Amino acid sequence: MSNIINFIKTHKEAQIVLVLMLLFIIIKITQEVLKALKITAFEDKNFFEALHSILFKRSYLYRQAKRAVKQGYFLEAGKFYEQAGDYKKAISTYEKGQEYLAMGELLEKLKRESEAIEVYKKIGKTDKIVELYLKRKNIDIAGSVLESNNQFQEAADLYYKYGRYEKAARIFEKKGFYKKAAYIYEKAGNLERAALNFEKLFLTNAETMSGFQSNQYYKEDLKKAVLLYKKLKKYDKAYELLLKNNVYDQAAEFALLLNKTEEAAKLFEKAQMPSRAAEVYEMIGNMEYSNVLKAEEALAKGKMKEAANYFLEAKDYVRAAELFEWSNEYEKAADSYFLIQNYSAAADNYIKAGNKEQAAKMFVLSGDWLEAAKLFEELLNIEKAAELYEKANKHFEAGHCYLTVENNKKALENFQKVQPENPNYFKAIYHVAELFLKNRKPNLVIKQIGSILKNSSVHMENADLFFVLAQAYLNSGEFEKALDIFQAIQTVNYNYPGIHEKIKEVKELKEKYKELKIAKKAKSDERYTLLRKIGEGGMGTVWIAEDNVLKRRVAIKLLDKVAVTDKEAYDRFIEEARSTASLSHPNIVTVYDAGIRENVYFISMEYIDGENFMELLRKKKNFTIPQILYVAIKLLKALDYSHRKGIVHRDIKPHNIMITKQKEIKIMDFGLAVVRGEKKKGETGIITGTPYYMSPEQIRGDEIDNRTDIYSTGVTLFHLITGRVPFKGDNIFRMHIEEPVPDIKNYRHEVPDLLCEIVYKCMAKRREDRYQSAVDIINDIKKIKL
Repeated sequence: MSNIINFIKTHKEAQIVLVLMLLFIIIKITQEVLKALKITAFEDKNFFEALHSILFKRSYLYRQAKRAVKQGYFLEAGKFYEQAGDYKKAISTYEKGQEYLAMGELLEKLKRESEAIEVYKKIGKTDKIVELYLKRKNIDIAGSVLESNNQFQEAADLYYKYGRYEKAARIFEKKGFYKKAAYIYEKAGNLERAALNFEKLFLTNAETMSGFQSNQYYKEDLKKAVLLYKKLKKYDKAYELLLKNNVYDQAAEFALLLNKTEEAAKLFEKAQMPSRAAEVYEMIGNMEYSNVLKAEEALAKGKMKEAANYFLEAKDYVRAAELFEWSNEYEKAADSYFLIQNYSAAADNYIKAGNKEQAAKMFVLSGDWLEAAKLFEELLNIEKAAELYEKANKHFEAGHCYLTVENNKKALENFQKVQPENPNYFKAIYHVAELFLKNRKPNLVIKQIGSILKNSSVHMENADLFFVLAQAYLNSGEFEKALDIFQAIQTVNYNYPGIHEKIKEVKELKEKYKELKIAKKAKSDERYTLLRKIGEGGMGTVWIAEDNVLKRRVAIKLLDKVAVTDKEAYDRFIEEARSTASLSHPNIVTVYDAGIRENVYFISMEYIDGENFMELLRKKKNFTIPQILYVAIKLLKALDYSHRKGIVHRDIKPHNIMITKQKEIKIMDFGLAVVRGEKKKGETGIITGTPYYMSPEQIRGDEIDNRTDIYSTGVTLFHLITGRVPFKGDNIFRMHIEEPVPDIKNYRHEVPDLLCEIVYKCMAKRREDRYQSAVDIINDIKKIKL
């Protein structure tokens, strides 16, 4: 370094170079200072002129500033100080003159933003404040400034612009711009607030808008709110909103999500969506109402048959019947009318369906004996027709039918009831006379016909009556009177049927006999001595008797004397003897003998010293489960035996089951038994049995088989277990056909489940669903564990 200094000292050229270099550096520094001060004179003048300008302009600006202050022009003064580069003096001058806007702008230039903000606050320069906060990235503060200045729209826009969605949405919500708020909340991910704002929007619009288009428009807001609540799984919120605004279909769907199934079904109904409502009712097990709704929908679509079938499933038999009838489904209509006990309508529809047999049964149930009688007569069930004509007080027709089936006693009774005003009166009298003659009572003919024909001469209209009267005289031995009448008839009608033979017969008898005597001898049978009556039933009485031949006590069943000449009762009585006598089983009452005693038919049978189970039930006897199983097995063994012999009892009930002093079980009264495969004359359509224990097929009058006894066994077991019959009341027939078996455990909780199931299966409505044999029931009973 010392060498360099020495070199410069010794060399003049070096000294000149050094001076030039220093001068260059000074010029450059000055140039930069001038640029900083924004003095551009240096660029236009030479260096020395620029330097002069710097030195004297600053003085000038100060002088101008001071003069402006004295004059009170603080804004101009401040500006002069700024130009002179004296910012401190400029700021103080602005502050003194309260020129805060200029002061703030200067502070901004000097990057003193905090001070500038405070200055702007003094003059409420919100835009400047916001601008500075934004410059400093203080978005939230900038927004709050706008809010505090009630510039809510600007604040919300600012928040939204800079991604402060929640704050923007809050402002829009507060100011009632619910749609904007909703969408911004949704964008911010606050779905619950978004949903709430869509809800508010909907409610606001709903109050002010009207008309279809508007309605559709604002319902979109509701839909949006609901979708958001669903997305949030706030099903209760969506449900309440929809329900409040009567949007029943969607409310129903949310009710399902909330497990409010029954409410959902009702809402689908309100929404007129029967199919959907039906599905939901089906879900909760209300099948009947579900089918009603399906029926209503089918009906609305004009599908009558489909609607009818649904009403049938719903057990609305009235509407089912009507629709089946309208649809020409007469058989089904009739079945439905039967179930509501509208037997007349059922009969009419069975006729339309061509089922006269069922129609006849319905007329019987409706009490329209006359129509029933006509149909049974068409069906050649003459005996049944006769009974019904008699009930209908159509005595001539009844008499004619009874005559056809050779029930002369009933024919006579009815012909005698025919009144004179009846157009068939004389025909009835004719038949009465004939029957009297058949019964060898000519005197009655003479008395009755004689009184009618008194003072009358023979002519074509009364010739038949005179002919019968003549026969009566003939049978009573009054040959002269008989001959006179026969000859008078021949005079009126020479070729009257049989007249020549009768005249010849009378003449021959007149020659052969002078007098006719009829001897009568009463016959008696002294084998049995009746001791005392022990019972009475529909067909007669039961007595304890002494068998005088075999020297033993027996039970004698006697047919009522009134019914001796009733052919149907006689046939049934004799069949009881024949059927039961063929059975030999330890649990079936043994039949010894059958015959007639003093014109009374009887059956002699084993005398049982004991009680029947109906008597025990009336004494409030409570049977144990082992006792019931004991009785059931004995009963079923007896039935299995009789069924294999082809005999159906048809009246199994506690009354017909006895227990002896030795605790043995005996079935009695096979009076209703029928030999399987053997059709009894006049039986079609006759309902036999005891209503409390009858099977559905017995009630309908259908052909029966061994499964009828199985049904009645089930009812009997139900009675023994619970102390009551399963069905009772005015509609007992319908109950057997339609109603489910009551729950046994409702009456006796300790009954084994398997025993309950056995009873239910025995009582199945369809025979195919029951046990098919008594042995099958025994096998299941043996599985019961006590």
